[in-house]
Amino acid sequence: MISKNEESFTDNVQSEKKYYESDEDIQPLKVGDIIQNRFLISQKIGEGSFGSVFKVLDRKNNNAQWAMKVEADEDESSLLEREIKVLIELRKQQGFPQIKFYGQERGYTYCIMTMLGKNLEQIFRKLGGVLNLATVLRLAIQFNR
Repeated sequence: MISKNEESFTDNVQSEKKYYESDEDIQPLKVGDIIQNRFLISQKIGEGSFGSVFKVLDRKNNNAQWAMKVEADEDESSLLEREIKVLIELRKQQGFPQIKFYGQERGYTYCIMTMLGKNLEQIFRKLGGVLNLATVLRLAIQFNR
């Protein structure tokens, strides 16, 4: 179940962005931090130009494991906001992560979603930068489920 609706999410992000655009004291999120008095950041999984991905534990649900994508509220256009909107539209489709919770806190937009396996970049690197036909076909089957 998604904890916020799309309309209020967009409004909240815009108003918080205005607040944080001039705030240079935004502290980076780290292992041990707690989001919304509920989700404990337990491990950093990855990082890129989009922001960071953490493994979080849901303290209100027997420490269930989730992935949390985080993006600093610095830019007018947010990739994470767009991703959230797309995932909301696709929430009933198989093969896409399910959003548990999303919002803003401490100068960041975050999205807590289903923990998935390796991403395509990790698979590509593990295979030495070459995907054989069998791997491509397995990936295509997964994308079409």
